[in-house]
Amino acid sequence: MAGDAACEKTEKPWVLFGMAVAAAAALILWGFSGSNSSGGKMMKAPGRDGFIRRSYFESDPAGYFRDLHKK
Repeated sequence: MAGDAACEKTEKPWVLFGMAVAAAAALILWGFSGSNSSGGKMMKAPGRDGFIRRSYFESDPAGYFRDLHKK
């Protein structure tokens, strides 16, 4: 029984470390969940390098490509 108490003391740091790693991973995944602080999902701009707001593209895809080909 004395060995059980010693075993519990040595396992607690690993449990706390595991919980800290899990919490950090959850925060990182939440940060990359697809929305940003300015309010709107981003997507890769079709035909260009970079990103645009998905709502901008979805509101008028034909207009986006029309403007893309003007340049």
